[in-house]
Amino acid sequence: MFSEMMTMNDRKLELMSEYNSLEYFKVINSNIILEAQKSLKNSILIFSLGGLILGVLFSIIFELLRLIKVRRKELAE
Repeated sequence: MFSEMMTMNDRKLELMSEYNSLEYFKVINSNIILEAQKSLKNSILIFSLGGLILGVLFSIIFELLRLIKVRRKELAE
């Protein structure tokens, strides 16, 4: 029990020294929020466009498969 308490105390002291060595957050670039918003808008635009293109491609593929199925039925009759 005593050894566990000593280990926990050592860990506490290590954490306190690490906490004391931390520095406060400093603003590196004042326009970082604006840049983040621009990159977010670009990401949304790119993914929306990519989703639109993929959606059109899948719908074309499914429509072609449906037409092939219909033609095969017509030829079989």
